[in-house]
Amino acid sequence: FVEKMRLSSFKASSDITSINILVDENTVLGSGQNNYQYSQLSALYKEVVTHENRKYHYDILTDLNGEFEIAIDMLVTNHVSGEVIGVLILTFKAAYVSEICESLALGDGSQIFILNDEGIVITSNNQKEIPSGGRFYDPHMWMKLQDNIATNFRSFPITLKNEKQLAVYGQVQEPGWTIIGTIPYAYIQAESRQLMKNIAFISLLCIFLAIPMIFIISYSISTPLLKLKVVMSQAKNGNLDVYIQDEDSDEISEMADCFNEMMGGIKNLVQENLNTQKEIVYKLGEVIEVRSQETGNHIKRVANYTKLLALKMGIAEEEAELIKMASTLHDIGKVSVPDSILLKPGKLTREEFEIMKKHTTVGHDILVNSNKKILRVAAEISLEHHEKFDGTGYPKGLLGQEISLKSRIIALVDVFDALGTDRVYKKKWALPEILAYLEEQRGKHFD
Repeated sequence: FVEKMRLSSFKASSDITSINILVDENTVLGSGQNNYQYSQLSALYKEVVTHENRKYHYDILTDLNGEFEIAIDMLVTNHVSGEVIGVLILTFKAAYVSEICESLALGDGSQIFILNDEGIVITSNNQKEIPSGGRFYDPHMWMKLQDNIATNFRSFPITLKNEKQLAVYGQVQEPGWTIIGTIPYAYIQAESRQLMKNIAFISLLCIFLAIPMIFIISYSISTPLLKLKVVMSQAKNGNLDVYIQDEDSDEISEMADCFNEMMGGIKNLVQENLNTQKEIVYKLGEVIEVRSQETGNHIKRVANYTKLLALKMGIAEEEAELIKMASTLHDIGKVSVPDSILLKPGKLTREEFEIMKKHTTVGHDILVNSNKKILRVAAEISLEHHEKFDGTGYPKGLLGQEISLKSRIIALVDVFDALGTDRVYKKKWALPEILAYLEEQRGKHFD
């Protein structure tokens, strides 16, 4: 199994350092770096098994070189018996996130750092003062942050190392991270203090002129801060395309520019996460293909045929791309089929075929409880791709348009590609034979 994992190893970003499966506390199967103590992976295994009600866990590791890594781990269970199979652990460099923080500049003395839902520092722009893997040096910050999250405020004042600062934050829901920026009031108010001194001097000469000036200056400061608060609220609700436009040359304008730069970095991080998610889905499909010893690139061909037909049927480009990616997992349930049946060169017995048929429901059960749209679509395809238009398919015997359009498309292209390639149980057919078979099965097997 390890051999096959490595043969189909990830061609993802170099920031991904390893993928491991722990089947128990002492047995590790993996590819990529083996740059961790077994005790570290064993501790993650215990944490995931203890809190199996959580979908994913996010942890900080220190590898043997002293570098910080972020681990994403999840429980893997047998979806037929419910028995725990093991824990899947994916690790990537913490520097992948910290580079974004380091590139930001909110002003002199400002700090940017990310905390997880336990108050542990994921990364920061100042590793010497706020190192990854530990708690933030001021415990009042964590308590203040929790109070403001509960009351739905986006910023709050706090004193850090005897200096008053403004803390602003936003949350990334999926891993439960909070991105925090602290800005010294001295930096924000530098010009305002000098201006207030001038106003105080002028007010001695003409109090009636000073009062309207105070109102004007107050408005000029509060308006951009209010604008910042509004766009931060939008960003917190998932709109990462927010932008603050301030053409002045003061500190407020600089802070707006820094906020825009920070949001751009976060948006790129989210997009990279989506791209990684797609690539993981694709590679999982290739793992199944390698195990089944099917003709190379079967998964890629089926995916491309699926998108072409989806577009021809009037499905929008974005939805067609989603179905294309989801189609790569249509046979994921075959992980439950014994090699003696999956790789059998001859015709299956009735009992063997009944076992083979279960891969549709097993695949559905593996994927259906995900909160990711791509995996929910893949669950539906896995369940229905062996249904037949005339109702004689399996596992439910769905009839006609009771079968989803996406599953009817994949049923067609899966058979088309299978007939045109060599398999362990048959030789490939010529194209005229394939087309004649598809015509003959119109209204029977296919829509």
